[in-house]
Order: sequence, then C-alpha cells, then structure tokens
Amino acid sequence: MKALSSTDIEFFLIAEKGSLELQAALLCESVRAFKGACRFAAITVVSPRRDPQPSAATLRKLGLVGVEYLELDLRSPCAAYGPSFKVYVACRGP
Repeated sequence: MKALSSTDIEFFLIAEKGSLELQAALLCESVRAFKGACRFAAITVVSPRRDPQPSAATLRKLGLVGVEYLELDLRSPCAAYGPSFKVYVACRGP
C-alpha cells in the first residue's frame, strides 16, 4: 500500500465568528506546526454565511499558515440550525 503524501489529503472546514473561528485557527496552526504527512496538506476554511464571518485577526492567522479562505453567501432552508450549512458547503466543494 502506498503511503499518503500531503497532495493526497485536504482539510476542509467551516469557520464563523465566535468559537468556530478560534477552533479553526487552532486546528490549522496545529496541522502546520506538527510534522507529518499532513503538515503541507491543503487547508480550505469556508465561511458559508455573509453575516457571522471570522474576524480580520483570524483571517490574518489563517493566511500566515497558508490556509485558503473561501467566503460564501449560501441560503439554507433551516438557517437557524448552523450545522445545516455543512451539507451545502460540502456539496459546493472548494
């Protein structure tokens, strides 16, 4: 079996203002800091809604560790249930 390389793996996560942006930044910084097959893997952070986007400080942190940020304005039939956006983001892809 072939060993995985950083080109075989991509991290794809959602970040919005508040705890999700802090968790996303910490995850991305950790992936880059710790050596291993995933260290240089592509990371895409998506903000699915216009209003609760991550702060400028978080976007700077993400940029410093080579993360691609994708800003979207998706509509969900159940917008009050934040996790519903995971389905829409996954369908759209990076």
